[in-house]
Amino acid sequence: MTQLKRKLIEMMIKAITISIIEVIVLLFFVGFQALWVFWGTLGVILGFYMMYEDINKMKQNIFSLKKKKIPAGYFFRYLMYGIILIISGIFSEKALLITFLGLFNLKIVPFISQK
Repeated sequence: MTQLKRKLIEMMIKAITISIIEVIVLLFFVGFQALWVFWGTLGVILGFYMMYEDINKMKQNIFSLKKKKIPAGYFFRYLMYGIILIISGIFSEKALLITFLGLFNLKIVPFISQK
């Protein structure tokens, strides 16, 4: 197992752990709507995996002469985040905010994963 793959698994586990803690805390304030955090966390896990795949593609194509200005994976990640937020926004404003909190774990997890 490569170091990158180990780091990916570690970050996914930390994202799930943080989301479980968030759900437990939010259950007291918003009830079962706190489960929308898991919808955002699903986006985080998929985002981490898509980043992993993009890094592997970059490593393979590092000596390629063909240069792209914007990698397709970057566009698809943000499109996926938008779709996740739109779906939760259709249900309620509270679900949108709670899903955003779950997606925000994408920014928190790398900070607690530094060594």
